[in-house]
Amino acid sequence: MNGRHRVVIESDLDALCQMVCGVVDCDAVVIALWNDTGSISIGAANLDHSEAGDLASRFHPDEAASSLGHTGSRDPVAVDRPSARSIIGDLGFTSLVRSPLTLNNRVAGLMFVLSRTGPDEADHDLRLVHALARSCESALEFGRDATVATSLSEVDSIALHATSFPTLMSAIRRVISSAIGPVSVGLSVQDEESGLLLTADGSFGLPREVTTRYFIDSSDLHSNAARVYETQRPFVSNHVIGDPAILQSYPIAFRIESMIALPLSVSGRPTGVLMVADKPGGFHPDDVDTVAKLTPHIAIAVELAKLSEANRFELDAEHIISDLGIAIGSPILNLARFEPTLRSLAHIVQADHLTVTDGSGPLLTVGVPVREPRFSFEQPCGNLRGKSLSLQVTRSFGRAFSRGQRRLLQESARLLTEGLVRTTAARQETELAQHRERQRIADDLHDDVSQLLFSAQMTLEAHTSGEGPTGDAVRRVSELVRRAETELRDAIFVLNSPQTGLSDALTEVQAELESGWDLDTRLILDASIDPVVPADVAEVLARAAREALVNVAKHAHARSAEVVTRLTDDDHVELRVVDDGTGTSGLTTAGHGLTSLRRRVGDLGGSVIVDGRVGAGTAVTLRVPLSPRTD
Repeated sequence: MNGRHRVVIESDLDALCQMVCGVVDCDAVVIALWNDTGSISIGAANLDHSEAGDLASRFHPDEAASSLGHTGSRDPVAVDRPSARSIIGDLGFTSLVRSPLTLNNRVAGLMFVLSRTGPDEADHDLRLVHALARSCESALEFGRDATVATSLSEVDSIALHATSFPTLMSAIRRVISSAIGPVSVGLSVQDEESGLLLTADGSFGLPREVTTRYFIDSSDLHSNAARVYETQRPFVSNHVIGDPAILQSYPIAFRIESMIALPLSVSGRPTGVLMVADKPGGFHPDDVDTVAKLTPHIAIAVELAKLSEANRFELDAEHIISDLGIAIGSPILNLARFEPTLRSLAHIVQADHLTVTDGSGPLLTVGVPVREPRFSFEQPCGNLRGKSLSLQVTRSFGRAFSRGQRRLLQESARLLTEGLVRTTAARQETELAQHRERQRIADDLHDDVSQLLFSAQMTLEAHTSGEGPTGDAVRRVSELVRRAETELRDAIFVLNSPQTGLSDALTEVQAELESGWDLDTRLILDASIDPVVPADVAEVLARAAREALVNVAKHAHARSAEVVTRLTDDDHVELRVVDDGTGTSGLTTAGHGLTSLRRRVGDLGGSVIVDGRVGAGTAVTLRVPLSPRTD
């Protein structure tokens, strides 16, 4: 190997190392090739060539070959020799993974992937390292083929763009077009779970919404792509439309007039079909040979794209689960806060429509409802406001939801269930604590205050027969004590009584107001929120509504009033009292009524807004958080 040729080789190896480093989560990559004389050509990314050469000198490809013979596989092998560990540490790395490089059916080199963070090879995706090693082999073999006038760097770009199928399709089209002339390209990729050949996103420049509607049963030999896949033999047609050997739905949908279909395989395993279409003037036999020389490298790039998309799905799934885990950390009072996360969930499982329903109707919906869904999936996700919920997704195209997508949907539903169970338990615990406190207060009032009032009443009754001003005063005081006893008994009864929901409490307030005042009161209540409104919040809101309505009746000169309740998106319960009076309900002044109202609501972390306009009535809006204050 002369010096000039060696520089060219090492320049190519550097480019390959940069490609690998751009795909794998690592800190440096080294490629070493040994020739027949024992000299080494070195390529490196993020490492000095002299240091890379020092590392490579500790190994020889024969070691990799013996490892392959021992394991019976071609998976990357982690280094365990003491001298190797020493050089790894000296270079500042903590782990290294190596994979052999085979050229001309012999092990001719090694690829090293180094990391400063991982303790061992488990930190790397070994399948990805293995696939990249095969990609480098293909690139090096292709670079030696003088019959194709395409530079090694252009072929490398295929692997560099294997992060997703749309970008990969563009790179494949560019490389093939530079070799045989302008063309469009498509891919049918084998799905290991279903066995179908799925049309890759970006095929023939078309978006997912189109490509996912077309897939092929690999056992259906009426399909040209299936025959190419099963027989591993290419097919050429310069008159696709009307060709009896080709199912017409595919070329009509993608507007293909001429086509080469070539099988793709990795290590002898069929992985898909490459379709090269619409070369101006049609395809020649030499075009098949030229593109066939590229298919090993393209097949590796397709595997890389599949791995990248699988890894991206796992990463996106982790983000979804993390976001849901954070969201269920606080009580779930409605589902609005989950909408952004569930929208992302629908996107990554490729669902047209996702909804959470309680059986009577959707509580949260993202996407567009599908009139005639092709595939659907449903998973129970707990109870809210006494009703059972389920997570439902539908899809109108492609294939059924994959195992990974179903697992993600199941885990999302499980987290929602966990959050709802926790919310119910917390609410029940709070209500039990409130009940115990009310019981304690009732007992104290009965045992202490009630007995004192009874004693005072008995003492006063002994002097009620007196005459004159003193007798009158004693009788008035006795009557006040008797009334105080009655009020106290009523209070004790209320404290001991089962607590009613907000809607029932407001209904009682309405009945009281309409019986004592000439005021038509209309209730517009969302009774479904009653189970999630804490008892103390319901009590304060009912009292506030009563006070507001009494002020309307006394001061607003109103004929009617309206009371409305609803649950807001930020987990507050909102109560509005609106009248049709003069706009001066009495609450618009800084009197005791408004002050008392603000104090009670403020103690719960809420707010009171009074909007009164002369001649246009008054609106009193109370907003109280359903979660207790933490300050």
